[in-house]
Amino acid sequence: MFLPLPPRREPEPVPDESRPPEVVVDASGAEVRFKGIRHWRMEWVQVREVVVDVIDYGDGSAEGFWHLSGDGTELDVPVEIVMGSDEFNALMFALPGFDMAAYRRAREAEAAAKAGYFVCWRSGPA
Repeated sequence: MFLPLPPRREPEPVPDESRPPEVVVDASGAEVRFKGIRHWRMEWVQVREVVVDVIDYGDGSAEGFWHLSGDGTELDVPVEIVMGSDEFNALMFALPGFDMAAYRRAREAEAAAKAGYFVCWRSGPA
């Protein structure tokens, strides 16, 4: 006679220490992963505003982050130094009415190590 087996549990994801941070996009949203583990996620239907927030580190360097907000949630993604940024950036640029001039000003501010908040897109009335 066999003893009953306990219910099967899915294994917890094991962090992969060698993996760089990444942004992963799919049909319903985007998520930020560190070492292969999801930390933040936002669904596309929640997004109401897309901003590039340039952070001045005070040492002559700065970094730009996408800041998506809406429906009580937010998602921050580095503009460049993350795996998957090319695909994510392309999706941002493809938003109807995306303000490419604001994006360029943000990148210029980043290069000059000047902080700034650059609104690139807002949704229309719900």
